[in-house]
Amino acid sequence: MSRGFTGWLEPLLDRIKRDPTTVVVPVIDTIDDDTFKYNMVKAQHINVGGFDWSLQFSWHGIPERDRSLRARNIDPVRSPTMAGGLFSIDRAYFEKLGTYDPGFDIWGGENLELSFKIWMCGGTLEIIPCSHVGHVFRKRSPYKWRKGVNVLKKNAVRLAEVWLDEYKEFYYERIAHDLVCVFFVSSAICPFY
Repeated sequence: MSRGFTGWLEPLLDRIKRDPTTVVVPVIDTIDDDTFKYNMVKAQHINVGGFDWSLQFSWHGIPERDRSLRARNIDPVRSPTMAGGLFSIDRAYFEKLGTYDPGFDIWGGENLELSFKIWMCGGTLEIIPCSHVGHVFRKRSPYKWRKGVNVLKKNAVRLAEVWLDEYKEFYYERIAHDLVCVFFVSSAICPFY
């Protein structure tokens, strides 16, 4: 469940209008799942998205090189990846990128896949500090997982095969080369090139 703060949408749309290849995300505040208390992130404490070599999303402080480019705390921040689900994108640009990869199952990894696609196919991904959306993080997944299939790993293998080129070996070393499936991947790579 998510809740937009008053005025959360306008800063996102403004940035997209200026450049349709810019994909924008709000600051994701947390809403306590027991009390529904809203916890707002202050502009000076914004983090950017990243990932580790097990291809799991993680938050990181803004690198100094990017921090020095910002005149004010309310200026947009470039982010390598996004958390997923809470973003705004120009529809034509999303379609040009090929939308979501249909080879991914259920949930997991699509945020990294879309982030990689944005950066590798000519776009920019930014966090917009003037836009805040609160999110309730569930204690348990609401999805029904297929028995005998590690969907998260399957999606991560596909992500590595499609987008990491020679760097996929870092992922495979991390998972001890425990591959879960073989699949056709060429249709997922920058479909407009």
